[in-house]
Amino acid sequence: MDYQAPDPTLAELEMPWKSCGVDIWGSFNGVLLASIDEELRLWNPSIGMYQKITPPGRSSSSIMYALGYDSINDDFKVVRVVPPIRDVLSMPPFYDDGPSTVHVFSSKQSSWKSIGDFDYRGGLYYGRRGVF
Repeated sequence: MDYQAPDPTLAELEMPWKSCGVDIWGSFNGVLLASIDEELRLWNPSIGMYQKITPPGRSSSSIMYALGYDSINDDFKVVRVVPPIRDVLSMPPFYDDGPSTVHVFSSKQSSWKSIGDFDYRGGLYYGRRGVF
């Protein structure tokens, strides 16, 4: 919807794929970081373009993502926080011990960079996507 147009109109956007499930992790200037059928994508629905992102390492429901924008390099960045592996039967998921592993994806370079471990308790914000 263009709120600045004299007569705002709605436009229906087409998804370039058939989907059973879409999770939105974050957005910036109309670009969405979405997990679509468990595949991570940067998607600009207004122009119908998307970039598939293959995350490094293991996959898990406890991994969290967030989207940022680097205005100096005109580059979208995806932050991936992987909590430490734990025995889920012995403690609730919000009591992770040890540091989380953090990766950053550059859309311009289409590559991931490990920035090491970070003392972050992902479970504190469980269910609040894109919040770090």
